[in-house]
Amino acid sequence: MERRPKTNPEALITRRFAAGLSQTALARKIGCSKQLVSGAERGLHGLSLERLARIAGVLGCEVRDLLLPEQDDQATTKPAGSSV
Repeated sequence: MERRPKTNPEALITRRFAAGLSQTALARKIGCSKQLVSGAERGLHGLSLERLARIAGVLGCEVRDLLLPEQDDQATTKPAGSSV
């Protein structure tokens, strides 16, 4: 199962407003439903990296700008090539 990064709802809303887009307009540009955008902005739906990349492209930012800070230090301290 794919681990989805934690989207920062506040950052998503702020950047969408700054781009002058409605939820419907953003959804159309990235090829998803308005309900998915709404759910992501309310923290109910996680977004795949592919979808986050599309959103970032439309909003003119980096994917990392739409994510919550990493909470799991273990995920960032694994040695390269480690399977555990």
